[in-house]
Amino acid sequence: FIGVFVRVTSVLTLGPFFRTTVMIQKGQKLVTTGLYQYIRHPSYLGILITIAGLGLAADNGFTLVAMLIVMGYGVRQRIVVEEEVMEREFKNEYAAYKRRSWRLIPKVY
Repeated sequence: FIGVFVRVTSVLTLGPFFRTTVMIQKGQKLVTTGLYQYIRHPSYLGILITIAGLGLAADNGFTLVAMLIVMGYGVRQRIVVEEEVMEREFKNEYAAYKRRSWRLIPKVY
């Protein structure tokens, strides 16, 4: 439930700028409030927490590790693409945001 809460909160913070495809919309601003104040990709953190919870609920260590590896790889690839787009669109503003926030996990990544 924590993962779902993190995911939903991050989507609601983005509001009309949330999309499932990587794109910058006309008039879009860099969002640095809510969870985005600390984490640049809280939506993906929410997904990974949810997957970890499902893996734990399955009560199978292999399932937990396999799910996190597969989803973790996909999330990492998506983050690379998103950050390239954000750096190109928001330039110095995004560079400053990167210096004061964590990519996914505070104090780790």
